[in-house]
Amino acid sequence: MDDDDLYGRFVTDRLRAEKTLTELREAIHCYQSGQLSEAEEICDRILELSPKQADALHLSGLIALQMGNQDKATARIGQAIEEDPINPTFYNNLGLAFEKRRQLEKAVSCYQKAVQLDPGSFEAYTNMGNAFKVQGKFNKGIGCYKKALEVKPDCAEALLNLVDTQKLQRSDRKYFLERAEQMVGQDLSEDDSIVVNFALGKLYNDQGIFDTAFKHYRIANQLKRRKVKFDVQSHTDYVSRIIETFSKDFFAQRQLWGSDSDLPIFIFGMPRSGTTLVEQIIASHPYVFGGGELQFFIQTEQKLSSILETDLNYPECASWIHPETAKNLGEVYVKKARKLTEFSKYHFRTTDKNPFNFLHLGLMYLVFPGAHFIHCQRHPLDTCLSVYFHKFTTGNYFAYDLGDLGSYYREYQRLMDHWRKVLPVSIYELKYEDLVQHQEAISRKLVEFCGLKWDADCLNFHENKRPVFTGSIWQVRQPIYGTSCGRWQHYDKFLGPLKDVLQNLI
Repeated sequence: MDDDDLYGRFVTDRLRAEKTLTELREAIHCYQSGQLSEAEEICDRILELSPKQADALHLSGLIALQMGNQDKATARIGQAIEEDPINPTFYNNLGLAFEKRRQLEKAVSCYQKAVQLDPGSFEAYTNMGNAFKVQGKFNKGIGCYKKALEVKPDCAEALLNLVDTQKLQRSDRKYFLERAEQMVGQDLSEDDSIVVNFALGKLYNDQGIFDTAFKHYRIANQLKRRKVKFDVQSHTDYVSRIIETFSKDFFAQRQLWGSDSDLPIFIFGMPRSGTTLVEQIIASHPYVFGGGELQFFIQTEQKLSSILETDLNYPECASWIHPETAKNLGEVYVKKARKLTEFSKYHFRTTDKNPFNFLHLGLMYLVFPGAHFIHCQRHPLDTCLSVYFHKFTTGNYFAYDLGDLGSYYREYQRLMDHWRKVLPVSIYELKYEDLVQHQEAISRKLVEFCGLKWDADCLNFHENKRPVFTGSIWQVRQPIYGTSCGRWQHYDKFLGPLKDVLQNLI
């Protein structure tokens, strides 16, 4: 090869590398802006020309993780590691992908590799703490969070996770309160300010200093509300369209469609209404697998128009469902449920406790007319206040303003009133306060409703070692307690905007 050919190849390779870098930057911008489909298309273009481009493989995996495709996420990030085996960020994010797949031991191994490669990786220490906490290994989780704060003293996420872990000693709580007050006075990013103020709210609430607690919760929520979009009218219109589509005639014309399986136990209601506790009780039965917050029906809603090959959006497109489609959806759901980690031939039921399934009860009944439906309820003000005091990882954009929150709750009640009138199925209506006061009696009724014989393990739900992936990780590891009932009364003077919207419901 002569010098001209060598120079020509050098120029071509350099131009290709520069183009790849430019496209990668564009893909990262799209990913960070929430334009996941656009980011995915750019990554696919890069990988078509350069299949071993590690950064593109890694970003493609992150996009897949955000889009709910954990299998693709682990595959792509795994390929990135093959090309760049000493990148701690790749291992950290592979751990997140494994955690989404509930492969917690693999996740922890990835986090350990990340901190081995980079002892200053506070993100990996924090994520490892989360993985341990999900398994109920609180002491190990606390150790990881403290390590994250050692390497990054202003690591807000580690601080909030420590505050949310109830096993901390009183001296620790005093120390972290001082640490949080120091942090909130620093020049923090907006995201870190949100986290630290949620932590301060929790710390002051636990000490009974309610006015100061609410001040910090309000600051956290106001900062978060500026970063998210929630349109009250748009959501109200969406609920109205669901009500119009899933009418009594709709179900009369589609009786006993779908799967004949009675595998699913659907547990739903507003977030923070007791769904995790109810699932933990039922999943403590030896014949029940605790499925957690499955995304099947939310994802089905998003792609139903495509499945039915219609231009109509959901919910209107549901009118185009054929009996075969309803049956096929049920088969896909059961197949996915049986692939869940630790699901065995001895499990005759699986729980699905995605709270927002209350939006999809019409579709769910159409697919599973023989399923069991459990509606969890709690005092409206306790429910909404608990939502307002909780920092959600993703979604729940209605949660960060008391007026928005009240409007969302009102629409939830309106939709549930509709389902009670039109669904040809019995819904078990459970009140959190009744469960707290009459644990065994209500637990027995729940188990009987699910078509199962009573098992005493359901009373010892707090001893169940199954992983729990919700914000109630600590609570469901404890015996039932009633201190959260009526908590809204401590904050009554601040709840005017919420009570104004809910005046006919409280």
